[in-house]
Amino acid sequence: MKQFILYAICLSTALIFAQNAKIDRLTVRLAYQNKDSTKIETSLLLINELYALKDYDKALLFIDQTAELSNSLNYDKGSAQSNYYKGLIFSNKNDGKNAVVYFEKALNSFKILNDTIGIAKVNGKLGIIQIERGNFKKGLQNSLSAISIFEEEDLKDDLSNAYNSLAKVYFKSKKFDKALQYNKKSLSIREELDDLEGMKYTLKNLGELYALKNDYRLSIDNYERILRLLDIKKDKDLRDEVMTSLGKCYLAINDLKKAAEYLRAGLAFSQIQDNQLGVLKSLNAFADLN
Repeated sequence: MKQFILYAICLSTALIFAQNAKIDRLTVRLAYQNKDSTKIETSLLLINELYALKDYDKALLFIDQTAELSNSLNYDKGSAQSNYYKGLIFSNKNDGKNAVVYFEKALNSFKILNDTIGIAKVNGKLGIIQIERGNFKKGLQNSLSAISIFEEEDLKDDLSNAYNSLAKVYFKSKKFDKALQYNKKSLSIREELDDLEGMKYTLKNLGELYALKNDYRLSIDNYERILRLLDIKKDKDLRDEVMTSLGKCYLAINDLKKAAEYLRAGLAFSQIQDNQLGVLKSLNAFADLN
């Protein structure tokens, strides 16, 4: 186990080093290029690397320069990609208002280019934002328009996110069968991509949905699967929540021994983390148990 952890650390360090080296090469190349479409393409490669490293402030500097040059050259591809990356960054910073502004600018440029994949990617992101802001009808339209393209082009990560967005809409609308359908579709792709964070998110949704449908055995299966995926240090709050949810499910099927076991564990984790909401939920569940 220790050897595996050491290997993972070394691999992560090597990947970051390689990424930084690529950024340095692209920065040097960019400095010596003429102000034409080639310079824009190099800049977009650099922005992509900075975005992957979550160096958003530096990425925004290059985005603004790229957008200015693209506009001066009437290079619609550069304008579209610049606005798309800017929308992504604002979205990741939880600034939905500005994210929508730049995604819509990107969408207009992608339409001029007749870039169906670009249009789908933007609609997928807009769908997520609109749904999170409570604009379910508009978000549903954006998501559905993106899904057909993602399926056709086999863009798995985008497709999985779009499925989750639809599942959220149907959950809010209390259409639990539809929500289950799209969460299952999302989980299948996330498993294929070995996306652990996505798997945990989707399994949690499935656990909650099955419990709402009183199918506690399947709810337990999904919650217990999450526990096997959790990082002890990183996923402390999620562990609290899952433990309490498992306790409630075992209580619902009258397995009082396991219910007490999971509720005690959930309460202990919540107390250690000073998670008052988690403590309250655990105590309420204990009241039902008693």
